[in-house]
Amino acid sequence: MRDDLVALDEDALSALTNRGLVKRARRLADAPRTRCRVDAGGVVTADFDDGATAVIDASGLEGARCTCAATGMCRHILAAVLAHRGLPPSPTSPIGSPPRRISWTPASVGDEELVRRYGTAVLEAARARIASGLVAVVLRPDPSSPAVGANAAAVELPATVRFLVPGDLGAAHTDVNPEARAEHIAVAALAWREADRTDRSSRRVEMSLGAALGTNARTDELTGIADCILIDGVRQSAATLAPMLAAARSRLDRAGLRWAVAVADDLSEQLSGYATGHSGYSRRRTAELLAEGHARARAARTLGAAAVLGAGIAATTPMRRVRLVGLGARVSRSDDDGFRTEGPVAVTTDIFLGDVDSAVVVVLRARSHQPAGEPPRSTVGNRTGGVLIGDLARGCLVTESAARSADRMLSLTSNRVARTTVTTPPAIWSQALPPGLLVDDYARALDQLAARGFRLVRPRVAAESVRVVEIDEVGPIGYRPGAQLLTADVFDRAGHRATVAARYRPACPSGLDALASALASGPRMISGVLGRRSGRLLIDPLAVATPAGVVVPDLAEGGDADPLQLGAPDPGDGLDQTLREVAGLLADAAHAGLRHVGGAFPGRVGGACERLHRVGLHRLADDLDGLLSGGSARNPADAWVRAELRLLATVDAR
Repeated sequence: MRDDLVALDEDALSALTNRGLVKRARRLADAPRTRCRVDAGGVVTADFDDGATAVIDASGLEGARCTCAATGMCRHILAAVLAHRGLPPSPTSPIGSPPRRISWTPASVGDEELVRRYGTAVLEAARARIASGLVAVVLRPDPSSPAVGANAAAVELPATVRFLVPGDLGAAHTDVNPEARAEHIAVAALAWREADRTDRSSRRVEMSLGAALGTNARTDELTGIADCILIDGVRQSAATLAPMLAAARSRLDRAGLRWAVAVADDLSEQLSGYATGHSGYSRRRTAELLAEGHARARAARTLGAAAVLGAGIAATTPMRRVRLVGLGARVSRSDDDGFRTEGPVAVTTDIFLGDVDSAVVVVLRARSHQPAGEPPRSTVGNRTGGVLIGDLARGCLVTESAARSADRMLSLTSNRVARTTVTTPPAIWSQALPPGLLVDDYARALDQLAARGFRLVRPRVAAESVRVVEIDEVGPIGYRPGAQLLTADVFDRAGHRATVAARYRPACPSGLDALASALASGPRMISGVLGRRSGRLLIDPLAVATPAGVVVPDLAEGGDADPLQLGAPDPGDGLDQTLREVAGLLADAAHAGLRHVGGAFPGRVGGACERLHRVGLHRLADDLDGLLSGGSARNPADAWVRAELRLLATVDAR
C-alpha cells in the first residue's frame, strides 16, 4: 500500500477539497461495484459503476487524473484514495500498521523542485517576501507518531501551511486562496530550512526572517507624537495632533509595519473619540497605547521589525474555502461606561470563529446602532454578511468569500455571499474542533500562558487567548452583588481547578442569568478568553456547550436563573486593587499632561508608592516615584513610559 495515500484520511481530504465532496466520494468508494487495484509500480487505479476510471500515479494527488467530465479534484479521485485506504494490507505489512515514519521534512524540498512545480517567479516572490521581513513559526511533528493529520508538519506565516503527506507538496494545505497557495508553500519550505539551520531540536521554532530597513525613523515619528500627548495631555492635544498621527500612520502603512499601524489606528480612534465627545474614549486604553508605541519601537531594535512591528505581513489575505466553528460572541456599546451622547448608540458584536484547518481563532465584527435611551436589545437576530449573528456564534460556517486581515479579523465579501453556508449541528465543538483549540489540561494551559512574551510586543492578533475548555466538573456558582461578578470553579479530569469569572455589562443585561443557567446544566465545554492570576487559570466566558446546545450569554434575550448564593470568591485581591490604583494614576497623568497635573498629584504618587512597597513591588514604586522628578531633562515623558511599561509587565505576569 502507498503511505502517501494512507495518510490522507477524510479530514485531510476535506481540508484539501470540501466535506460535501468527501462524503460523496465515501459513498462512491463503498459502492459494491467499485474496484480498486495497485500495480507493481504503485499506480492506483479505481473503476466505478458510472464508467469513470481514476488513476493516481507516483506524482500523487497533483498528478491524478480521471476520465469523467469534471475538472480538477473530482469525487472519483477522492473515492480512489478512500478505496485504496480500505484495501487489505499486503502480506509483508502487519494488519492495522500505521504509515511508516519517514525522515522527510519541508526543508528537504530543494529549489529545483520548487521551480519545477511552481516556476521561477514563485520562488523569487517567496524569497522577496522573506527578505522584506516576516515572522514564521515552524511546528515540527511529534517524532513518536507518523507526521500526518493533526501531527503533520506545519508552518504559520501567519497563514498556516500544513504538509499533510510527507514528500507530497500536492497534498500541502493552506487556508489562502489558490492564487497565493504556491508562494505560501515555497515560503514555508524556505522557512523550514532556516529553522533546521538555527534550531534542530525544538518542536516549535519562532523566527524573524529578513529585515525591514529604515523602520527607526518611522517608529520615532509615532513615539514622538506619543511624547507630545504625554507632555501636553490628551485634553490639550487630541484635536491638534490628529493630522500628524494620520500622516505618520500612512507612512507606517507604506512601510508594511502592520502592528505599528494598528497602534496608530487605535490611538487615532481614542483621540477622535475624546475630541468629538464620543463615549468610546478610555483613559486607561489611551495610556496603554502610548506605552505600546514606545515598547514596540524599542523592542524592534533587538527582536527585529518582523516580530515586533509586523513587517512583511500582508494587510489582507483572501482565503480559500474555509470551515469555521462559532465559539461565541462579545457585545459592547458605546455607552457602556454610562456616558450619554446625542444620536444613536453604536453596538459592536465580535463573533469568535475557530478555523478547523489552521487551529486559529478569527473575529468577525458586526456593527449596528440602537436608539439612545432605549434598553439594550440582543443582536442575536441581526445579520452580517447575510447570515444571522446567532447562527454564526454557535454554528458552523463554510465560505469561499472570506478574507483575513493581519490581525485575524475576518470579513465576508458581500458579492459572493451565495458561497457562504451556515449550519448548527449538535455537539459541533466536540465533533469539529482541532486539538489546538481545545484545553483539557488546565496546568498545561497555565504553563503555555506563562511562556508567552510581553503582551505589548507580541503579534497584534485578535482572540489569541480564546480557547474551548473541557470541563469534568462544575463547582458552586456564586454572585458578588457589590462587584456584579459571577464566578464558578470548574475542574479538569486531573482535578486541576480554573475559575470562570464574568462581570455584569449593560450591553447584555441578561448575560449573567444565561451564563448561570448554562453552568448549572452540567456543561462539558466552555469557550472563553483565557488568563491567569496567582497561579490559577481564569476563563472569561464567551459560550457554554450545554446538553441542549451552545449558549452565548452576550446574545441572551432574557430569562431568569435560579437564585445564586452570595459571597462568591473574587479572583482579585489586594495586589490587584493596588495595581488598578496605579493604572488609574498613570492614565490620569496622560490625560491631563505631565506639565498640567494638579497639586494633588504628588500626594497621590507618594501614597501609591507606599502601597507598592508594602506589597513588595519596589521597582515599580521606584519608577512611579520618578514621575515626581519629571523624568530625564531631555524628555520628561521617559519616566511615565518606564512606569507604565513596568506596570503593564507586572499585570501581564500575574
